[in-house]
Amino acid sequence: MEAVIELPLRKRTRGLLIETADRIPNSVRWLAGVTLRPWGCSGFVPADADYCDFDAAELDDFFDVGENPVFDAFDIYNTESCSTLDSDISVLNARVETRWGVMVSEQVAARLNLELAARATVATTGPINTSILIAKAEEQLALTIHGGLGMVHMSPAVLSMVVAEGSVDLRDGMWLTPGGHVVVADAGHTGIEPTGETLLDGTEWVYTTGAVLFGLGEPRVPTKATEYLDRDTNTNTARIIGTSVVAFDPCSASAIEYGYPDYIEGS
Repeated sequence: MEAVIELPLRKRTRGLLIETADRIPNSVRWLAGVTLRPWGCSGFVPADADYCDFDAAELDDFFDVGENPVFDAFDIYNTESCSTLDSDISVLNARVETRWGVMVSEQVAARLNLELAARATVATTGPINTSILIAKAEEQLALTIHGGLGMVHMSPAVLSMVVAEGSVDLRDGMWLTPGGHVVVADAGHTGIEPTGETLLDGTEWVYTTGAVLFGLGEPRVPTKATEYLDRDTNTNTARIIGTSVVAFDPCSASAIEYGYPDYIEGS
């Protein structure tokens, strides 16, 4: 009988969302979702020394951060089945657990992409090219989080374009913009369009945010035969499931339409 060898499965070393975003400790009760207390995007205003001339009510309105946004938790799931003659449940559980460690960030990023598409403000009136994409992202982050550290979310394909252009470089193991904002290019970010917009051929959407928070519960696998064994078919089925949540301040979220070179040249 031929040898059965496990193919190595390794995680990317940079650009993943869960390696970059801030994690909510599992001790915090977020499994029912998160209500985020945002900082807001108003920033400060210049004033002369005679501050007593200000109307306190006007100042209170200016620094209002708005309603606290709510983000729902969601489950991440994977499964693998095999004949009881070929594989023990412990082997199958180990396989789905390995897959979880490598691939779970994609699912968190995909959920973030959907949340951004529903909440972000569109910042462009048409596709922009590679040379000004990061400049536009820098502008939006300056307008929304002022001196804060932000994030730029794009697909791995767009990342390759901006790196080739020289707009983004690798520093301290992270992709960074000239202004020091972190670029995330997770497989889960597919460049979907914001609500109400159209995804044109040869284009996709890049998003900017302030800090992103995520929670990721401990994954669960079956341990009892009643959970994994199908006696009718002599099949073991390993299942892994975990709960996650991802959150950000919506006022900091901007959507930028990007056009690949072929699209820009042909338009």
